[in-house]
Amino acid sequence: MHTVRLLFLVSLAFYLFSCGKSQVTPEMESATATEAESLERIADLKEQIQDDPSKMEWRYQLAQEYQKIGRNMDALKTYEEALLIDPGQSDMKYEYAELCMVMNDKKKAFQSYKEILLGVDGQQYLGRISQKFMDSYKVNPIIASDADEAFGSYSFDGQKVIFQKFTDDNWDIFEFDLGAQTSRRLTFDEAHEEHPAFSPDLRTIVFTSTRDDHRAVGYNQKLRDIYTLDLINNREVNLTTNSSNDWRPRFSRDGKFISFVGKFAILLLGFLVWVALGPQPILETSVSLGIIESPL
Repeated sequence: MHTVRLLFLVSLAFYLFSCGKSQVTPEMESATATEAESLERIADLKEQIQDDPSKMEWRYQLAQEYQKIGRNMDALKTYEEALLIDPGQSDMKYEYAELCMVMNDKKKAFQSYKEILLGVDGQQYLGRISQKFMDSYKVNPIIASDADEAFGSYSFDGQKVIFQKFTDDNWDIFEFDLGAQTSRRLTFDEAHEEHPAFSPDLRTIVFTSTRDDHRAVGYNQKLRDIYTLDLINNREVNLTTNSSNDWRPRFSRDGKFISFVGKFAILLLGFLVWVALGPQPILETSVSLGIIESPL
């Protein structure tokens, strides 16, 4: 009788102890001691999350436990579910971005890093995030002369770079052939030629020039017009013969339009301007919603 009572008490104690723990799953039985510990913790955390779904700390710990045993997809899903509930969890979003990098999903990682930096506490993460991009690109000088060079722009085929260079006391336009490693001067006027860009077919360049402003004023007060230069026949054309200040021209991808910024003396406002290129001169312009269009 004594023996039966003792066995009953031992069985009862074991049962009560087991009830206080999560149910042992087949995963736990086949896992190593470390994995078993994480799996048991995962089971506990799932129960706690079920009881209180808004508790972000439980979800964060659950994702961390998944990562410990290499179940990154489960960790990723856990982070995503948590961030849907509370997108403002910067710590969790940072860990999510880190895991995305480990899983080589750079698009999601970069998007998360960006959201963190744009958040209210983004400054706190700037040091950690910026280090990840400092060595991502190798910077090589293309042109290294004693003169000032600025506003470099690739040709559409990526084989040349066009830029402005300060020489003979004014800015002129140069091109650099990346394959041949040679440069060529394209403009020789005594005025300032700046902000160059290639046409898609490389036949024409567009740039700004101060050559039509003959006032005795300083460099910054000079008005600029938009010019094109045909590199085949060396023909230059002034596209904006007006009293406004125009700059930063760029060709459209099909080569039919040039966009540039214009500051008009009357309105004192900046507009995005489109000039249509064609064999006929520009005859009229129409203004609509701050965009100026000129017909062919």
